[in-house]
Amino acid sequence: MTTTRHRRRATEDDQQERPDISLEPKTKVWVEHGGHFVMGDGGLCLLQALKARGSLTLAARDVGWSYRHAWEYIRRAERVLGAALTGSVPGKGTNRGTALTSYGVNVLETLAALRGRVDSAVSKTGPTREEIASRGRGARQEGTATIPGRARRATDGAIALRRR
Repeated sequence: MTTTRHRRRATEDDQQERPDISLEPKTKVWVEHGGHFVMGDGGLCLLQALKARGSLTLAARDVGWSYRHAWEYIRRAERVLGAALTGSVPGKGTNRGTALTSYGVNVLETLAALRGRVDSAVSKTGPTREEIASRGRGARQEGTATIPGRARRATDGAIALRRR
């Protein structure tokens, strides 16, 4: 009698319509310093665009963020790190702009290496350009981070930065 009930239940379960569930893994990478968020995937895109364009206005536009959000994002990271990531480039017209400091380049390289390690381990699962852009449109970004200076491997396998 027990087997019959068990068979009946299995048959009923098999006959029920099962929804198509397509699961897609996603990852977020961010760095912290002293338990405080420094920068994540959006900041990585912003620093890459800033390095390529030489202008915070153009970099913010490339990432899909407002200038104010991009500026505040970088200033918050600088406060946490206690070091400047960007500096002004004096000049007139298109000769002026914003450039990464050597420390900013180090943060960019470290975060890019970390993102690369995650992507190579689990394939590219980071946020899309649209997801990053949506974070700069009024949504407050959450997270946490580890960084001051040059990349070194910690004993637990994490990447940390050493100030030069």
